[in-house]
Amino acid sequence: SLGKKMRDLSVDSQVILISHLPALVAQSKQAYEVKKISENGRTYSLVHPLSDDEKIVAMAKMIAGEVTEEAIEAARSLISK
Repeated sequence: SLGKKMRDLSVDSQVILISHLPALVAQSKQAYEVKKISENGRTYSLVHPLSDDEKIVAMAKMIAGEVTEEAIEAARSLISK
């Protein structure tokens, strides 16, 4: 799978991947949330490292569009594979 290939590549190299695919996020050692903020005519990007629990919640939102128990379980299942 693409996620496995990216993880294998990360053994010897730094890999930065931007994805909305929960199966790829599940393979990451560290996930980040990137937000774009515009104010006073300027645009900023904020990067926040996610804890393990925050990563599961973010994946649940990707899976179901909202956080539900089923989506959380699906996210946990992807991570455990």
